[in-house]
Amino acid sequence: YWDRLDGIDRDYLKQFTDFRAVDATVIHVVKTLRQKFRATTRGLAALKINTVFSLRKFVALELEIAPETRHEVKFKFLTREKGVLYVFDLGWWCYDLFGKIMDHKSFFVCRLKDGADVAIKEFRCKGYSAVSGRKRLSLKELLDCGNLGGDRFDAMVKLGDMKKRVRLAGLKHNGEWYFYVTNITDEKFTPQVIYEIYRLRWQIEIFFKELKSNVSLRHIVMKDEDAIMLEIYATLIFYLLTRTLMSKASKGLSVGKSLAEVKRRLADVVVPMLL
Repeated sequence: YWDRLDGIDRDYLKQFTDFRAVDATVIHVVKTLRQKFRATTRGLAALKINTVFSLRKFVALELEIAPETRHEVKFKFLTREKGVLYVFDLGWWCYDLFGKIMDHKSFFVCRLKDGADVAIKEFRCKGYSAVSGRKRLSLKELLDCGNLGGDRFDAMVKLGDMKKRVRLAGLKHNGEWYFYVTNITDEKFTPQVIYEIYRLRWQIEIFFKELKSNVSLRHIVMKDEDAIMLEIYATLIFYLLTRTLMSKASKGLSVGKSLAEVKRRLADVVVPMLL
C-alpha cells in the first residue's frame, strides 16, 4: 500500500516511522449478552472494536473488544516507539493523551473540539497584528472579531491545563473553517498539508465498511463470548488474506487493458495461489 501512495504523500509521510489512524466501530450482538456488552440503547447489546490501523501497511495493528458504552480514551494503544504519527477524531480528545504522545516523541493530528479552552500564544503567520499584543486570546474571540483574514490560520496555543504548547492549524474550505490540533511544527507542513493528512484518516472508515459489508461482520449471531471473539478474529484473518491476494494479483495489471484481459490475468495469478 505504501508503494501505491502518491509521491507527494510519501514525501511528507516518510518522515514518520508509521502513520496510524485510531478509531472504533460498533457491532450489534444478541440481546442475551447485554450484561457483557452493554449498548448505548437500553435493552440491546453491542460491542465496540477499538482499532489502531496502519495507513502505511493498510492493516489493523491492534484491536480491543469492549462494550459499546466504554469510552474510547480508555483504549491504551500508545507504544513507546518514537516518530509515530497518530490521527484520530473527537472521540479521542484528551489532553492527557496529547501529552503522552508528545512525551513519547511522537506526533498527532486531531480536529479541534468545539468549546475547547484555547489560548493563542503566538501566531505563525502574518495578518493578526491587531490582536498579537494580547497575552491571552481565545479562538472564539478571534472568530467573533472577524480577524481571520485569508483562508489559512496557523498559531501556537495553550489547551486547557496542558503545560506544553501545541499548534492550531486552520483551513477555510468551501467557505467553512476547519481547525486541527497537532504538535507537528515543521514549516513545510502547512495548514493545507495538515488538512490533507487528517483526510487520510478516512481510510480506517473504509476498513470498517469492508469488514461490515464485504466480509459480513455487521451483526454477530453467536451467543457465546468466545465464539464471538473467534468470529471476529477469523474475519480479520480472512480480510488480510484477501488483501494479500488482491495486492499480488493486481501487480502488473494496466488500467488500459480490457476487462476480459484483466479477468484472465487475475485468474492466472489467483487460481495457482489458491491451489
